[in-house]
Amino acid sequence: MDVNQEILKKLLNRDKIKLWEEPYTLNDGELGILPEELCSKYAAETNLKTEILIECLENLRQHSYKKFIARKKFQETGVACLDIKITDEANIVKTEQYEINLNNHAIDLKQKIASKLGKDIYCLKMICSGRLIENDLSLRNQGVQNFSQIMVLIVPQSVSEAEKSFALQKDVQMTRATAEFLADHEAANANLDITDQNGKRLKLPEDEKRSLILAMSLQEKGRTVLKRKEYSHSLMLLLESDAEFKKCRSELLQVADNYANLCLDIVWCYLCLKSIKDLPDAKQRLEKCELCFRKSYGPNLERLSLLKGSTGNEKALYMRLHLMQGILAFHQGFYDESKCKLSQAQNEWSKLHVEDSKLTEVMSMGFTEREARLCLRDAEGNMNIAVEKIMQKREKKRMRQIEADKEDEERKLEKLLGKTVNDIQINATLYKQLKGIGIPNGAAKEALRITNNNFDKAIQILQEKRNELYFVPDPEFTEDCISTQMIEQLTNILGEIDEKLAKSILTGVGGSIEKAVEGIMEKGLGHFACKHEASTSKQAEKDENKEMKKRIYEDLLPDISRDAEDYLDLTLEEEAKFLEEYTKKLSLI
Repeated sequence: MDVNQEILKKLLNRDKIKLWEEPYTLNDGELGILPEELCSKYAAETNLKTEILIECLENLRQHSYKKFIARKKFQETGVACLDIKITDEANIVKTEQYEINLNNHAIDLKQKIASKLGKDIYCLKMICSGRLIENDLSLRNQGVQNFSQIMVLIVPQSVSEAEKSFALQKDVQMTRATAEFLADHEAANANLDITDQNGKRLKLPEDEKRSLILAMSLQEKGRTVLKRKEYSHSLMLLLESDAEFKKCRSELLQVADNYANLCLDIVWCYLCLKSIKDLPDAKQRLEKCELCFRKSYGPNLERLSLLKGSTGNEKALYMRLHLMQGILAFHQGFYDESKCKLSQAQNEWSKLHVEDSKLTEVMSMGFTEREARLCLRDAEGNMNIAVEKIMQKREKKRMRQIEADKEDEERKLEKLLGKTVNDIQINATLYKQLKGIGIPNGAAKEALRITNNNFDKAIQILQEKRNELYFVPDPEFTEDCISTQMIEQLTNILGEIDEKLAKSILTGVGGSIEKAVEGIMEKGLGHFACKHEASTSKQAEKDENKEMKKRIYEDLLPDISRDAEDYLDLTLEEEAKFLEEYTKKLSLI
């Protein structure tokens, strides 16, 4: 619908004129009478020539009559009329109408569309109200209604492109599987951190941490793909992330900016896929985004200013938000609101724009493009202040990394120490204190285990059971500590023995040759062989986990930025193009 029709539609709604009824439309759907008084009135209000005005009114009349007939048919037969917006591989968009009973499975609709387009159904992805439509559920159960607008993404179909399409869908599935593995294992083991806007770790319950890790992993992957301008691929990943975020507490989503940025990125995909005006989901997401920003950053960014000492880079997110609000308002016919939002976005862009010469000069000092751009924005273009800010950020990052490394070492040690008799984590600090006064590692661990982390009682029991506790294996001694010489010593004493079995025995006794020989003489080699066989089956499972972890590091983790400000690094080049395009459109109204 062009701009003139949008304006006329607004006037018709204001005057409560129903073009699909008499006298404007006859019973057979043909054109009735367009009163001269009405045409003159609207011509004066819109400054349109009479022939253009009548043509626009006729287009609106035909459209409204078709909707009236479709509504009547739905009431009588249950067959719905759906607006299908199809975006092909080249981001070319066309809209078509399809009729189908909403009780049908989604795959039935997909088959109709694929048949008409001459595509295979696996090449199509359908999105309605911000969620991916599943093939094996009914349309009604997935929120599809009469006149719903469904976005259809077409992934490539030529021989080479079909492989690319399959790879794309497989990538989404594997990314999700990898993210789920990461969430299940790392949330429980506390090996992956979730930080606030200032880079500090957040302490969350395990189940909530798992959901957030899964959602944020998918979001980061989607954001990486978005930077490559692969909008269809990115949108699928971001919608998967959205589904996981919605499993978290709403109050957490409202105070953290992750979900706000996700909504912003999803609507950005809609815009780049030329679908922002047709999806009611876009308006809802921008509203959620604005609400989250206000709660997270403060109404006037005061909370953010207090936390970080500046607000420059977060304003880039606001610029994108206001731009898309202005574009959406334009397509909804709210031109005054559109003009206001686009003007706001223009002012923000002017303040955020970084001159290429300054960017190049700061980068020539050995800083990255991201560091240069973000700190020049933060310093309002002052290069000396920008360089100072970069150095300050690097130092803060270095200190945070030192602190994080210490915490990582603490967690690894706690994992080795295990639990007390009352199933409480053995206190690593108390363990280190006992080591510091000369207590052997194994004895220190066992004393704290027996006494449930009571330091005084641990000292007492170490004195009472010195001979027994001082021979407990070192918990920090792992299989990696076993040397070839140690295995050779054990072999020289006992004769030929399997190398893996020898490693297993030595690991169990903290590497002590003497204890290994004593144990074998007392219990027999068969006892240790059975234990080794049991541990081998567990090792197979560990190896499988290692393989999955390898995939995580190769595929997913490279896309999870180590830089807490990565999401703020918007060049604003595409935003500038959209701003120019819609400002020009507004000037023609």
